Amino acid sequence: MGKVYELGERVVIARDLNCRLKYFKLPPGKVYRKEIKKPDGRVRLIFVPDKKQRKILRKIARLLTSNYHWFIVTRYDWRDQTVQPWPVFGFRRGGNVVDAVLPHCGKRFTLSVDIVDFFHNCYVLDAESAYMRNVGRHRNLKRKCNFSALAFDFVRDQFVWPFDAQAKPVGRLPQGFPTSPILSNFAFYQYDIDILEWCGHNDVIYTRYADDLCFSFDKPEMVDRVLHLLKRLPPHFELCKIKLQDAAQGRKRLLGLMVDKNGCYLPRKKRRLLRLLLKINPDSAQTKGLLAWKKFIDRKMNEWVVEAHKLLGGL
Repeated sequence: MGKVYELGERVVIARDLNCRLKYFKLPPGKVYRKEIKKPDGRVRLIFVPDKKQRKILRKIARLLTSNYHWFIVTRYDWRDQTVQPWPVFGFRRGGNVVDAVLPHCGKRFTLSVDIVDFFHNCYVLDAESAYMRNVGRHRNLKRKCNFSALAFDFVRDQFVWPFDAQAKPVGRLPQGFPTSPILSNFAFYQYDIDILEWCGHNDVIYTRYADDLCFSFDKPEMVDRVLHLLKRLPPHFELCKIKLQDAAQGRKRLLGLMVDKNGCYLPRKKRRLLRLLLKINPDSAQTKGLLAWKKFIDRKMNEWVVEAHKLLGGL
């Protein structure tokens, strides 16, 4: 464990599903900085709050997750069912990797893009803005919601941002806080809306799982247009691991799953590992976990096939 930061008492203001303000008092405590080396030589910084703070932060995260589900995901799907469903499948209720890759089945080309240090590049002010626009704005609320206590503006020396002349990482989401995943969805909300509207007009499928953005299309000239679209993102969202896959060259690999026109599957390496584990150690936790993951994929696949047959039958 690396450097330790002392925090004073802070207050977070959110709202519940009945338009009532909820006040969460974070006790004074410590935040531990941990460094994890990446395979490419860079360092991933994790900020771990102490036990008392984590308990309150998890309560806040559960409330924000409910708000995101009811006031953004559900409202969007009800408002306009003629366009693509809500494209975000990470850090939300009911979201999973399988549902994130199934919409890409049937398209020839898939462009996958990652965002460097996603949490640390999300501003808490963007999250507050999206939250107030979709959740917090109500005539019964006399006071604005406030998430500034969930950003690491308490830290001044852990990063040197190449795009920031001031080199002051104020108001960014700390990776390791229980609230950062759902707040990153709020912070990226407007960009999701803009990308989804553009994709809807250009016959492109778009999904996002955390910092992984996936675009599927049939025309090869759409590659340059999608990359040009992503250049409109703010400069602090730096893109990496840009990869184009063609279904004509075999199954595509997305989010750790293999995808073709008929559905998604476990990679061959994982299937062989599962068969081996079932023979030599069927009762181990690894075997049970991998087997449960395969059954979950198969169940989701069956649901997707049934839904596809219903849609085809209604045409």
